[in-house]
Amino acid sequence: MKRFLLLLLLSVPVFLLAQSAMSLDDCIRLAYKQNPAVRNGVIGIKETKADYIASVGAFLPHIVVNAETGKRFGRSLDPDTNGYTSESFEEGTVGLDMTLSLFEGFSRINQVRFRKMNKERSDWELKEKQNELAYLVTDAYYKLILERKLLDLALEQSRLSERYLKQTEVFVELGLKSASDLQEVKARREGDIYRYQSRENSSRIALLHLKQLMNIQPGDTLAILDTITASQLPPYSVSTVETLYAQSIEILPSIRMIDLKQKAAHKEYAIAGGAFSPSVFARFTVGSNYYNTAFSARQLRDNIGKYVGVGISFPLLSGLQRLTNQRKLKLNMYRLKNEEELEKQQLYTDIEQTLLSLHTGYSEHQQALSQLDAETLVLKESERKWEEGLISVFQLMEARNRFIAAKAELVRVRLQIEMMMKLEKYYRQGTFL
Repeated sequence: MKRFLLLLLLSVPVFLLAQSAMSLDDCIRLAYKQNPAVRNGVIGIKETKADYIASVGAFLPHIVVNAETGKRFGRSLDPDTNGYTSESFEEGTVGLDMTLSLFEGFSRINQVRFRKMNKERSDWELKEKQNELAYLVTDAYYKLILERKLLDLALEQSRLSERYLKQTEVFVELGLKSASDLQEVKARREGDIYRYQSRENSSRIALLHLKQLMNIQPGDTLAILDTITASQLPPYSVSTVETLYAQSIEILPSIRMIDLKQKAAHKEYAIAGGAFSPSVFARFTVGSNYYNTAFSARQLRDNIGKYVGVGISFPLLSGLQRLTNQRKLKLNMYRLKNEEELEKQQLYTDIEQTLLSLHTGYSEHQQALSQLDAETLVLKESERKWEEGLISVFQLMEARNRFIAAKAELVRVRLQIEMMMKLEKYYRQGTFL
């Protein structure tokens, strides 16, 4: 008896002592803020934005400023006489070179569009990572609630054993029960204590898993809200599979991402096609040379030279590299098309399973309620018969176990329905929040 009371005292959950508790939405928002995978997604957005800006910058001219000075030795051309001389002299140059690409098979504009699509895709990738994390947090959140409710049931089961033990001790003293009945009840109580401890460990593991997803240190306290009543279900009108599917393909990040992947693949293919086109460029240079004197404004003025020109470059042969690259990119387009088909097929199946589970859950919940009512009556009747000596202690314990199992099944079904409702909302709104 003392052992059991001490167990109950030590098993008071830490979360009960917390000043405030977090709802499921609070847990999801905190996970968004603290989870490293989501933070990496934010970094990815910044990277794709930088790539997009760089692609826009490709339309700007390339400008190079150069300056050089030195001393020439040995036989060389004399700048004064244009004849050869063996005397050494100082020489230098300063200038500016500007090159502007005019045409390259539309590669630059396609590159800009490609980078823009990648930037948009990274936004959806972040949303997808957030949704994946939200699903895991939601699942862990409800599993923690389930474990704690099962822990409460284990405590209720232990309390019943403790009550039966006291009654049996009195009956044995009065000669109404045998010593074997007392030993049986004691053995059942010890088993209940063990099951309580095991369920308590499971609750702690579930809490650690949730804290890990939220990137909360193991030693920090996390308190969660449990407002779910097992015997009550919220009113709900189940959508059709076709309606929910039509909504989801318009808003789900996973579908939007694969659509953008396909569009980006087309642009990448167009970029590769630009490698077969000629490149047209304009060039402007200005510079000045000086010799045997310190550099001065007069020297720059007297020796300044300018050049303006237009050039064209056409690649003739690259060892089939361009052709091979283009073919691979085209195959990638076909692969992404197949991935889109598979993604949509899987989405339809997932929605169908979710709605079926939700519909079935409502029926199972009603059955679980009816079963619990029946097992409650059976337990009360069994307790009466046992006190009157009409049934054995084994029959009493079996009735108690069925009663606790019926309660546990009702809790499991209720939380399963809650999870399916969250998934249905996700397919309908594209987010868990």
